[in-house]
Amino acid sequence: MSGSGKGSDRQRDIVRQLDELIDGWEPSLPIYSKELADLIGVSIRTLQNATPRTKGMSLHSYLRWKRLMAARQKLQHGAPSVKDAALESGFWHLGDFAQRYQKLFGELPSLTLRAARLRLAKRAKEIASDRESFA
Repeated sequence: MSGSGKGSDRQRDIVRQLDELIDGWEPSLPIYSKELADLIGVSIRTLQNATPRTKGMSLHSYLRWKRLMAARQKLQHGAPSVKDAALESGFWHLGDFAQRYQKLFGELPSLTLRAARLRLAKRAKEIASDRESFA
């Protein structure tokens, strides 16, 4: 295997470790590149170089993308509110969150939540109807 192949494997391993850290990160805590690099055991530069080479975006953009995906998942599962989903995913500026969310997903977070609630209500109705037919 060539040296660049090892580098690619190493970079994928670094980003895998990054993903594990982020997936277990308490969203109310800030995320600092230096702290992530230290926890993974690499330099900040190595961490910053690994993300664009494996994910096609900067470390900062990748971390934001992961948080937006987490917020979307919360909304799709009927979060209590857009604000709750945003805050639980580490977004403190709700206007910025809504703007970035819309840019990435093509809809406002409130529309994602509304669709999830309609879907959940429909499913609840179906379950209630099924129970009635068994009674």
